[in-house]
Amino acid sequence: MKYYSIIDIGYYRSDIGQKISSLVDRAHFRYKIYHRLNELGQFNNAQHIKDSRNDFTDEIVSAVREVNSSIDRYNKAATNVFGVKKAKKIAILPIRQELGRIFKKLEVDQDGYNLVAPYIEKGFSEFLIKVVDPVFIDLIDHKKSSEEFIGSFHIYEYDKIYRRDLHQLLDIYLMGYKSTSILVLGRIFEKLFTVWGNDLIDQKKLEKTKEEFGEMRFENILGLFKSLRLISDKDWHILSKLRLDRNIGGHYISEKDAIIRSESEKEAEATIRLSLPLLKKYHNKYLKTKPK
Repeated sequence: MKYYSIIDIGYYRSDIGQKISSLVDRAHFRYKIYHRLNELGQFNNAQHIKDSRNDFTDEIVSAVREVNSSIDRYNKAATNVFGVKKAKKIAILPIRQELGRIFKKLEVDQDGYNLVAPYIEKGFSEFLIKVVDPVFIDLIDHKKSSEEFIGSFHIYEYDKIYRRDLHQLLDIYLMGYKSTSILVLGRIFEKLFTVWGNDLIDQKKLEKTKEEFGEMRFENILGLFKSLRLISDKDWHILSKLRLDRNIGGHYISEKDAIIRSESEKEAEATIRLSLPLLKKYHNKYLKTKPK
């Protein structure tokens, strides 16, 4: 039997979000193709129309099945870790039925089609929201909303290489696992300063080889960036606290040490709230020095 961790759950939740984004993108793309082909007079007979609609429906159903596969993986991990399932799968039959109703509304002459198409597209968008919303409601049943999680935290302001980790961080934090969040946040900072350091080496601004830099511990990397005045003394202390808390959070605390565990979670919460704004600060600072 495979055993899962909270990190696995964060990964699978992120994967569901990505699959849902793909579903929405593919559905809108297919709708625009259908609309454009009709404008160009590509549908010469009823069979052409039927084939195009079947292609449209098959594309969406295929994307929904991918979402459901991700939900299955998430539920398996959630059952293993929490003992309960968290998300319902998307029912496919109602989707086929609703698409049939949408296509029915488009069965008008060309002038009528051009008139109703924009309104149908709006209805189609609303239909997609109804499809995916229950999944998000199931997944984000937490005490804290993302808006409460350090105000202006926006994942898509960061380079793509950090986004999977940022999705995990947000998911795990919202589940209430602050100490585990420290592990992920520390990993993101380490990745940021490692990428930054390698770029400095490429720009001849750091007198080290990439091999030497790659062997440095995170605490030494922080010290190096402080010596280069790329990190302020105040921020160095906060990031050093994050590093220490990450090391402590990575060790097992027995259930009988409930008080220690509670204090550890409070400590982690405070460290996250101090550290997270620095991620945006130093990510933006790195972008200004990043090679074009």
